[in-house]
Amino acid sequence: MPRTEPLSRLFDDLPTALAELIVTGIETDTRRLHPGMLYVGLRNQHGNADHYLLQAWQAGAAAAVLEGDHNALISEEKGHLCWQSTDLREKLGHALRRWHQWDEQETPVLIGVTGTNGKSSVTRLIAELAPQPAMLIGTLGYGPVNALVAHANTTPEAVRLWETLALLRAQGAKVIALEVSSHALVLGRVAAVPFQVAVFTNLSRDHLDFHGDMQHYGAAKARLFRFPELQLAVLNHDEPFSEVLAHQIDPQVKIIGFGKSPCDFQLKDLHSGASGTLLTVESAKGAQQWRSPLIGDCNVQNLMAALATAEGLGWTVTEAQIRRLDLPEGRYQRLPSEPGKAQVMIDYAHTPDALERVLKDLRAIVKGKIHLVFGCGGDRDRGKRPEMGGVAERFADHVIITDDNPRSESPASIVQDILAGMHNSAAAEVIHERTAAIHTAIRQAEHGDWVLIAGKGHERTQEIQGQKFPFQDQQVAMEALRS
Repeated sequence: MPRTEPLSRLFDDLPTALAELIVTGIETDTRRLHPGMLYVGLRNQHGNADHYLLQAWQAGAAAAVLEGDHNALISEEKGHLCWQSTDLREKLGHALRRWHQWDEQETPVLIGVTGTNGKSSVTRLIAELAPQPAMLIGTLGYGPVNALVAHANTTPEAVRLWETLALLRAQGAKVIALEVSSHALVLGRVAAVPFQVAVFTNLSRDHLDFHGDMQHYGAAKARLFRFPELQLAVLNHDEPFSEVLAHQIDPQVKIIGFGKSPCDFQLKDLHSGASGTLLTVESAKGAQQWRSPLIGDCNVQNLMAALATAEGLGWTVTEAQIRRLDLPEGRYQRLPSEPGKAQVMIDYAHTPDALERVLKDLRAIVKGKIHLVFGCGGDRDRGKRPEMGGVAERFADHVIITDDNPRSESPASIVQDILAGMHNSAAAEVIHERTAAIHTAIRQAEHGDWVLIAGKGHERTQEIQGQKFPFQDQQVAMEALRS
């Protein structure tokens, strides 16, 4: 027998006609709708909230609620019960939380990580330092760090997110670290999720095609730090936006700052090399020294975020744990070296700030030249393209501009936007075909040089004119190294 619940248990302030209606589940996607479920219609790029209502009735929905500007019972033909509700995304989150009986069972600690860059790395590092079993939900999937199951979005939409949280809880997770994107915060995907901890990594230009400007983008990130069940906020003290966040956090929430400047969890000394990093941290526990296998200042920052989170939650972190740390696929990923060949690194850097960070980190350890292969995604913020071109020109010795995911845009137009940010654009090579670009860079690089392939990281497809073709930077680069 399928589980059932009366709508009155899931939603507050229901129209009287709906209070005792029994449903077998909640769904926003008519393709997943089964008879007896409640259909929740949200406004989206396809149109108004009622765009798929007919399909919902055809699939056997017991009732429907639509996102609207006011609360009202809607009269529907053929006896269908339908109502319209304001703040429906928030109400949906609470309904899903009740459906999955989240507050009626022992629950894991939920840690939300937000910021422009570093979310995937920080969530993984937190999960690796946490009491086990610890799991994560993010760009690369959900589950244990070494057995992730792929899914569509960095932060899944609400129904899928709550299903995933319930699944990981059933699998025994004591800690779940979630990447929380700005889209998810604005679109209410994480509504009613009881985050006990929120972590802020950094803020730089990205997603302005969606948010419009940096003010709205920052405001979206700030929402995570106003969740009512928050107990701990971990802020990057070296980022100016952390001061803005600190003024919005409830005074009862504990704040831990991490960074190079004086703060609760301060980096006092740092020695970096191509094989890892030795760092000394000063905190309430006194001075602690850690030897990390991760390279680059960027990953020192990511590790500091994870260590500060662990300290704030009272976890014991051992030297053995630090030595075993690893990053997600496609993040500062060094490929196995081949005799006489350059070292190749793959990174997901697809913003000006992220690209600059990884190039600066390489510049600090590379004795030879840095060869960069990158592009920019189509149908996304065009303003960051010339900025990335300028970063590439300043910090790489040899630049090959190629196609990323052009989507519906002209690849030539995207490249022109990138070149517009370079003072000497003639010095950059343009090779649209990404496989050829990667092979060329590796062939031209000499022993002692490094080749950075940036932008796609872990991705296994390339999207061109509405179609996704199999493509993986790692596979192509390995073939080039062996050839």
